[in-house]
Amino acid sequence: MIRLSDGNGLIGRATSGRARELAEAARLISASEHDLEAVLDALAEQARRLLGADDAAIHLADGDELVVRRGTDLASPGSPFAVAGLRYRPTPLIDRAAEQRRPLFVPDFQHDPRPDPRYREEVAGLASLLLVPLVAAGDLGGVLFVFWRRPVALADEE
Repeated sequence: MIRLSDGNGLIGRATSGRARELAEAARLISASEHDLEAVLDALAEQARRLLGADDAAIHLADGDELVVRRGTDLASPGSPFAVAGLRYRPTPLIDRAAEQRRPLFVPDFQHDPRPDPRYREEVAGLASLLLVPLVAAGDLGGVLFVFWRRPVALADEE
C-alpha cells in the first residue's frame, strides 16, 4: 500500500484505482516499446499521477553528465532547469541515489542539508523531491525526478 501525507492528513492511498493506474502505465509503456520518448513521457506522467505530485521529469545520463529532457515549471524563470537540453554534472545527492540504486526522498528540499544549495535557488518553489535512478543492465540510464510544491511524507515501504 502506498500512503502519502501532506502533513495535514492522508492525501493518497494505493487502492484498486492506483492498481488501475499502474496497469495503465504498463499498457502505455508496452504500446510505446519502440518510441523511447513516449515511454519516458508515460513513465514521468504516471509517476506524477500515482504520487500526487506537481511535476515529474527524467534527466538522461550521457557519460558523466545528466541532460534535462524536459524542463519543469517549478524552476525559477530563466533557470536552465526550466528548459530541455541543460547538461550538468550530478550533485552528490543524485550520485548517492545512483550508487545505491535506490530511490532517495527529500521531504524538505529547501532546508535539507543534502541538496546542493545552488539548486535551491533554481527551484525555489520546490518543497519535496523524490529521485529514482533508472538502471538498465547495471548502468545508470537516467534519473526520474518527482516534484511537489507542498511538503509531503512518504512511508518507508514507498
